[in-house]
Amino acid sequence: MAPRFDTTRAAALVTAARADRQMSQTELARAAGMSQPNVAAIEAGRRSVGPEVLERLLRAADYRPSIPLEESADAIVAAGERYGIHDIRVFGSIAHGSDHFTSDIDLLARVDKGRGYFDIAMFQNAVESLTGFSVDVVVDDQSRPGFLDDAEVLPPVSDDTPRRAGRFARVPRSAEDATTSEIARAKFTESLDAIDTFLDHAVSGGRGAFERNSPAYASGSMAIIRTAALFEMDEFAEYLGDVPDEVVRGITTTRNIASHAGYRSMNDDLFWDTLTVHLPPYLDTWRAAARR
Repeated sequence: MAPRFDTTRAAALVTAARADRQMSQTELARAAGMSQPNVAAIEAGRRSVGPEVLERLLRAADYRPSIPLEESADAIVAAGERYGIHDIRVFGSIAHGSDHFTSDIDLLARVDKGRGYFDIAMFQNAVESLTGFSVDVVVDDQSRPGFLDDAEVLPPVSDDTPRRAGRFARVPRSAEDATTSEIARAKFTESLDAIDTFLDHAVSGGRGAFERNSPAYASGSMAIIRTAALFEMDEFAEYLGDVPDEVVRGITTTRNIASHAGYRSMNDDLFWDTLTVHLPPYLDTWRAAARR
């Protein structure tokens, strides 16, 4: 597996992360458990680092996806053109400056006629390789989740958007100097908020409105996908507690059906029960754990 971040660009990545966080080399060295001369040598390009050391430095500086997203905007647009993805916009934490090292990249985009989920997946992989962060793409069509109608979304980006005029322009941080624990807690709470929003939209019309290919059904799928993602983040383990293995398997299986096998393989009644009966108590428990 390729390293998450390009170690040949360690000097530029560490320097950009530290500047964005407004940390001194001494502060970064202390946070990463290194000496200031070592940090200075890395930023000057006099010392090479391996993937683990680079990730430790970027985590300590709270390197956020806004930085590589802005830097790689041209390459992201080019990747979109290759895979039939256009009118690319950013929403979620990046759109209001509350993204952190544990955040992912939420994109809203239109897909050319004749393109499919394989093209979307390849586009996601391309953006993840460029940025080092996980990417979620929501297709902007008639079945897009209703909550996006009121969500804060950065303007669309195309080849006509001048790079210096704000293509994926970084939004200033909304909070100062959060600790790693506070960042993880904020990201966990943000994830629960997103799941709750998807869930509310999925069930608001009742079982009768919960039909395949409806916006409600799409929102239910996104709620499950985001829930399953919680178990893939080591930082969230303390809030998730001891969830039974069969529950985790049930969530991930439902996620796999929703995101890979397609709706035709889904038992709609079981899916509805998962969203309305089984999942909400766990969400309440996890939110209470995050408040403690």
